[in-house]
Amino acid sequence: MSPYNYLWECTGIADGGYKSTKAILQAGYHPTAIVACNDMMAMGVMRAIHEQGLLIPGDISVIGFDDIAISKLMTPPLSTISVVKSGISHAAFSMVMDMIDGKPGNEVAIKAEFMERESIGIASAI
Repeated sequence: MSPYNYLWECTGIADGGYKSTKAILQAGYHPTAIVACNDMMAMGVMRAIHEQGLLIPGDISVIGFDDIAISKLMTPPLSTISVVKSGISHAAFSMVMDMIDGKPGNEVAIKAEFMERESIGIASAI
């Protein structure tokens, strides 16, 4: 498998993002971007990148998911996907109720917005 197709699984907290990214970089892989499952995990990703002496976004772009308040305060500010959390919980509740009632599952679209900040760019060759 090409190192550019890896999906790394880890805990959804900052420490999980940190440990996975550290392992990726120490194994000699040099991704141009890392997309984390949430903003806390992205914080750990960013810490591991900085510890390796690499630049965000110059060497590696980082994107999170959540748009938690601290995302704007990180260095650099984290690009992230913003979703209305109440929309997710409402859709999940409706789906569970439909399943209980024996109704077929429905696809649900959740409104999301890409919050482009300073953690993404064109990466240089490492």
